[in-house]
Amino acid sequence: MVIFNLWAIPVAVLVYLAVAGINHLFPAVANDHYFPFVAGTTMFVIGGIGEWIGVKARVFFLPVWLLGIAVICVKLGPIGWVLLGLIVVACVIWLVRWTKKKDAEEWQQAQAELAKSPTPPTLKELEFWNWVKTTLYLPLGSPTPEQCAHDLKVLQGVRSARPVLTPPEAAGFVGLEAFFEKNKNEAKCPGIENKLQQAIANVIQQKIKKAKPVVAFRVLSSTPPEMTASR
Repeated sequence: MVIFNLWAIPVAVLVYLAVAGINHLFPAVANDHYFPFVAGTTMFVIGGIGEWIGVKARVFFLPVWLLGIAVICVKLGPIGWVLLGLIVVACVIWLVRWTKKKDAEEWQQAQAELAKSPTPPTLKELEFWNWVKTTLYLPLGSPTPEQCAHDLKVLQGVRSARPVLTPPEAAGFVGLEAFFEKNKNEAKCPGIENKLQQAIANVIQQKIKKAKPVVAFRVLSSTPPEMTASR
């Protein structure tokens, strides 16, 4: 089981050094009564700054800044527990709303990019995979018929471009295309298998990471069986 991520290590070191520095300069806060407030506030401030600059430290999948609030609330007793519960509920509501907003923005961006460039650019490797990342919309829930048709057009463009892919990578794209082909006329489309969706997202991210702006797009000399979608 993952107890903490790698970002939690430098953040924990910073929290320790900050608390140690405060205790050295202000020894009065080292007693049992004030220490939880000092530690919790320090965790909240450093963890919050880290989140703002992209350092997302997690312990048991929870952000360090939230753990800092929890430390303070626990010290407050029953009132603190109630306050902590309200904060957690507020965070969940905010996360749901933020996720829905981000999902809607990605769908609009995918539509706009496909309308602007109906076929993938095949001059540079990086341009091609950036186009795929922007236009291929992978929803959190079940896609609508319109979204199925949209993604099917994107995947057909990928297949026609014949990018260099390993057999497992190619099989993933073929599987996703077959899914949309099968469900494009369904009134209620089932959700995309999470494993397949994550595999496609990882391939695209790795291709973008490895691609150089000046590297020309590489085309397969022939289309292998893995890239031939079944009809």
